[in-house]
Amino acid sequence: MFAFRTVLAAAGPHSAPPSSGTDFWTLIPAWIGAAAVLIGWLAFLLTRRQRRRRGEREEQLTNDVAEMGDAIGELTTMVTSLAEEMRGRAPRPQLRFTTKDGPTPAVVVRKPAVPSVDVDAIVERERETVLSKRPPIANARTDESMLPPEMRSAALSVSRLSALFANAGGLGFGNAKYLPVTEDDYAAFDEKVDKYCDEVRAFVGPWLEYLAKRRVSVVFTAQVDNDGGAPAEESRIKIFFPDPCGEAELPERPELPIRPKFLRRLNPMHPSNRGFGGLDIPSLAYRPPHLDIPSINIRRDHSGPHYKKGSLEVAYDYDSLPHHDTVELEPFVVGIAEPGVYAVRWTIGAKNLVRLEEGTLEVEVIHEEANPVAVATLGELVKARNSAS
Repeated sequence: MFAFRTVLAAAGPHSAPPSSGTDFWTLIPAWIGAAAVLIGWLAFLLTRRQRRRRGEREEQLTNDVAEMGDAIGELTTMVTSLAEEMRGRAPRPQLRFTTKDGPTPAVVVRKPAVPSVDVDAIVERERETVLSKRPPIANARTDESMLPPEMRSAALSVSRLSALFANAGGLGFGNAKYLPVTEDDYAAFDEKVDKYCDEVRAFVGPWLEYLAKRRVSVVFTAQVDNDGGAPAEESRIKIFFPDPCGEAELPERPELPIRPKFLRRLNPMHPSNRGFGGLDIPSLAYRPPHLDIPSINIRRDHSGPHYKKGSLEVAYDYDSLPHHDTVELEPFVVGIAEPGVYAVRWTIGAKNLVRLEEGTLEVEVIHEEANPVAVATLGELVKARNSAS
């Protein structure tokens, strides 16, 4: 309106109406200018209103975002608290190796080399050791030529007297518990010694094969500790060994030959060898009656180890892994032929676990160098076993 009035004022209060078409057209630009001014003012008013409304909307949006941020913070705190509470009530099983020094995530296995041996020296040393345990022959004569002349006659008399008593003892006379040792006793014992030496010679080869197989077989023991707030129900434990590790069994250990013992003959005339008062009394020892006890089938709460071939997998199944208590797994055997460091992955799943618990253990295998000196005794050969630490 102000712009329209301005246009009229510009025309003048005393201006006469146009008397011709030419005067009419001269007023059109003025009217157009007035209309443009009017439209500009209307646009300005509308723009101000839109800006005010946009500012109000932006301010409201800022307030809404701030309130939403507070709500999200409260929700995050609530979810975190709930998660911590649930985590405290959930099982948290962890697997570690068991050693003499306690549980550990890493072990070192030392493998002694198969020794070189001197078989003849081992057999002869055993022969000498066994023969050295023989008691002396009772009627062994003294070499009088080694004695001074004045003692030879006395020594000869003593030898004759000893032979006389020995012969009497051989017939069962005298109070000695054992009969005198004779050449025949020596000869019988020598046959046993010869047989034993043959057994020792035959034992060396299988024992070296046993050591070679034992060198690639490693026995592991592991344990599960659950420091969570609940037992792990219906759990399954899996241990994964990388290639070239594989399933293995402990070889059967060869039977060590038993050294023969020199057994002296008992004197039948000695009272201690004939029962009470020299009379042979049959044994009156009480023998309880035999009872047939029925076998009881005891259900175990776990099973394993189970071996899966290919890339080696060792698995155990447990009804429950209690919390705040250690569960020792049954030992398992792994074949590791090459030295090196191996990463062993493990997982534990359970009915009340949302996701698998998992981790990694480390095994380092060291092959020791062989001793260049050959083993010459049976004792040293038997001690050359596989060891782990």
